[in-house]
Amino acid sequence: MAKIGLSQPQVSGHCEVSVSTFESRFSSVPFRFQHSVSQPDDTTKTKWVAFLRILLFPPFLFNFPFVENLSGTGDLLAPIRCSHDKAKVEQIHCGRDSLWAKATELQSRRMDSSVLICILCVGLSLHCCRLQALQCPPVATPSNITEFSCSSPSLSHFPAGFPERTTLISVEFTNISSIGEDALLGLPKLQELHLSNNRLEDLPGGLFRDLPELNTLDLTSNLLEDLPPSIFENSSSLNHLFLKMNQLTKLRPQWFHPLRQLQTLDLSNNQLKDVPPSCFSKLENLTALDLSFNFLHQLSPQILEGMPLLERLDLGGNHLHSIADKTFQEVPRLGYLFLQNNSLTRLPPGIFQPLRNLDTLFISDNQIASWDPGFSGQITKLSLDLARNPWVCDCRMSTFVDWVMRHSAVLYSREEVVCASPESLKGWVVMSLKEAEFGVC
Repeated sequence: MAKIGLSQPQVSGHCEVSVSTFESRFSSVPFRFQHSVSQPDDTTKTKWVAFLRILLFPPFLFNFPFVENLSGTGDLLAPIRCSHDKAKVEQIHCGRDSLWAKATELQSRRMDSSVLICILCVGLSLHCCRLQALQCPPVATPSNITEFSCSSPSLSHFPAGFPERTTLISVEFTNISSIGEDALLGLPKLQELHLSNNRLEDLPGGLFRDLPELNTLDLTSNLLEDLPPSIFENSSSLNHLFLKMNQLTKLRPQWFHPLRQLQTLDLSNNQLKDVPPSCFSKLENLTALDLSFNFLHQLSPQILEGMPLLERLDLGGNHLHSIADKTFQEVPRLGYLFLQNNSLTRLPPGIFQPLRNLDTLFISDNQIASWDPGFSGQITKLSLDLARNPWVCDCRMSTFVDWVMRHSAVLYSREEVVCASPESLKGWVVMSLKEAEFGVC
């Protein structure tokens, strides 16, 4: 049975039906159904839920009189006529892993039998799709279609034949392990390329050479151990690059030097042990950098040079033992800093002094015993996570607690910010102590 939730918006011409699962004895298929109306909608209509049981295989389903012509082969947009006195389906996207349909209302603004009729069409189309081989991209599509999604575990070769007008390609959750160097030729308007959750082991050096408008590239969750030095040589328009959850063991500065427009760089969950000092020095527009969950033991003091606009830095989940006192001097706009789950034993006094916009700081799950934060005087409110560190509850901690109280700082997991020493205070919640109860320095 499919559970179909419909919502009627308060603007004209649009209604969506989202279906999280379509279950039968043979499959569980996600799809979405889109209903477009030709007249302004009533603003008083509320959400409602319809339950529709569609048995995929009984042949009598195909005897409904309103089904004039139903077609669909693989992952394509096929024109169909699924008409009723109040509605008809115009287009259907038919794939093994996804399906959507577009319908127009012919006579009435009321979403009653017309919607149910169209939903039946979607169910029938699912049956059609189950019987057809995957074909992606489509052989022929309407000229207004510029985005294509090809996702199937059975897909083992990168699809070919995308039209020149294509602006987005998503080939994800497939069995593809390699891509030819010319796979993306002839796509000058491509802006987004999503290749996550495949089995890519390497990429050819010239793969992105003919994509002047590419601004988003997602290579998440593949098997990449290295990339050609010049792979991004012609990718100067790139704004967002996701390389997380691969097997990268090193970073090459040549990858990033051409990417002067890059705003987001995610290198988390790889096998990185160090970062070359000049690696990111050309990323003058970068606002978010994620190096979390690698194997970094130390950071060069120059690691953040050349990134004056950086606002978010995630170094959590590494093996960092220390951080140089001038590390954050070049990133005054940094507002979100994550250092949790490392092996830090100390933080230099005043290390966060340059960070006038600091909003969130996580240093939980380290080995920090004492700390003189020396925050900038411009910071008026701060969210902190200091949990699960072996804090020494002496006069220095008392000073910090006083600062937290005066600045109305938000302290996450405060019940887990406890004293490790002196022995008389071991296990006490730091924020529960009064000034006179702290140990002497």
